[in-house]
Amino acid sequence: MTNQTFILVGAGRAGTLISKALIKSAWTCIGLIEKDEKAAQIFLKENINCELFQVNDNLPVNDLILFALSDDIAETLIGHLNPKVLNTSHLMHLSGFKSSKIFRNNIKELPQSIMCHSFHPLFSIPDKNIDPKRLKECYFGIEGDDQQWMEQLAGKLGKGSFLLDAENKKYYHTAAVMAANLPIGLFAAASKCASIAGFDEKNFIEKFIPLIRSVLDNMEKHGIEEALSGPIQRGDEKLLQKQEKLLETLDDDKLLAVYQTMKSYIQNINKNGD
Repeated sequence: MTNQTFILVGAGRAGTLISKALIKSAWTCIGLIEKDEKAAQIFLKENINCELFQVNDNLPVNDLILFALSDDIAETLIGHLNPKVLNTSHLMHLSGFKSSKIFRNNIKELPQSIMCHSFHPLFSIPDKNIDPKRLKECYFGIEGDDQQWMEQLAGKLGKGSFLLDAENKKYYHTAAVMAANLPIGLFAAASKCASIAGFDEKNFIEKFIPLIRSVLDNMEKHGIEEALSGPIQRGDEKLLQKQEKLLETLDDDKLLAVYQTMKSYIQNINKNGD
């Protein structure tokens, strides 16, 4: 997979990161489709061999068209594509929720010779400035027409890949959202509680990060259930009830609800594990 060319659709965070990784792997970005003028100019400035195109312009011959758009926008745009102007061998999107069927289901008369893929980086991308070398830490969830091609690409860009079922991958992405997004809510709730004990956000992060990392380390070494420690694991119900009463004194019903819901869920896990 060297000396390949690609066209990027959407110069957001994910598209920019994957493009940088492709370029470092000897790919050349020869085209960009991006309606945001500012984002387009930033991308073009950093990729001098790249030309700006509009949807359904006659594209130069390329090996891959990479769609890095939100699911709804991607599906709408793909539905308006004219297959005669694509001039590509591979269509690929980065959605973790949608399957590769989004291409054949929405592009009329798409040639069978064009391979369609879903290629999702299981990685948090908070901004466009992440070093593409960081992708070596992550796996890609793959699904589509050419498994070997995707596996080779994932091996070049990341740590490897795992195969997803087209119909059930939506559950995979829901799990990813729960693992990557929902803990931020828990940390925000913990930070608010800690603020009463005198921790500002910076101090909370500094002091609590080692605790959080130790939990992740334990989970990696021993599994999810065995990573549990503290009063919930010990079954110290009196202490847990005291903490609930403390939270009841705060002007935040959601904070108490988060504590009670997660405590109940974890206690059920712990009970099933006994």
